[in-house]
Amino acid sequence: MIPLRTPSPAKARKVVMRKCKNAACRTRFVPPQPWIRHCSDDCGVVLGLMAIEKKKEAEARQKRRAEKAQRIADKAALEKHKPLAYFEKIAERHCNAYIRARDPDVCISCGVTHSSAWQAGHFISVGSNSTLRYNEDNIHKQCVQCNLFKGSNATQYRIGLVAKIGIERVEALEAWHSPIKVTAEFCKEIAEMYKSKLKALLAEKSANSSPISA
Repeated sequence: MIPLRTPSPAKARKVVMRKCKNAACRTRFVPPQPWIRHCSDDCGVVLGLMAIEKKKEAEARQKRRAEKAQRIADKAALEKHKPLAYFEKIAERHCNAYIRARDPDVCISCGVTHSSAWQAGHFISVGSNSTLRYNEDNIHKQCVQCNLFKGSNATQYRIGLVAKIGIERVEALEAWHSPIKVTAEFCKEIAEMYKSKLKALLAEKSANSSPISA
């Protein structure tokens, strides 16, 4: 005859205390089920509303990301139909903004220290040699009179440029330069480079002008 097995006594369930997930409550309690995270129905309602709000915020973030991606895609699609001159102008605008911030308020040509509008003037014009369009040795701060109304005031520009960067670098500008292939991507890279350089320059100027704490 097979002896009957005596069933082992049931193990007592381990009591686990838990803090209520409601940040305004945080009461310690014994959850009736392992997945329960709130100590009362009121806290359950609060947590439920918080979950709904978090879901709405996540959906809003996802919507913003999708809208941003769509704007980028739309911009890229539009840029495919833009002429090269459009990108050249954008690159030149960022380059010139950096030059105006780099140079002190002194015209490279006539030396005036006040101007109704400071400009970034080219020593070798873009029409004469477009290869030097974004060459920093070739672009310096000028008053509006010299740059616009005196055709860059070239003779005085050269004198000021020699004094500033030296005759060797000036002659290097005046030497023959082989043409480069300019593309929209090249112009975008130039624009981004000068945006970064301007940001770094302005941050450096701001740091240098800040009063030194005792």
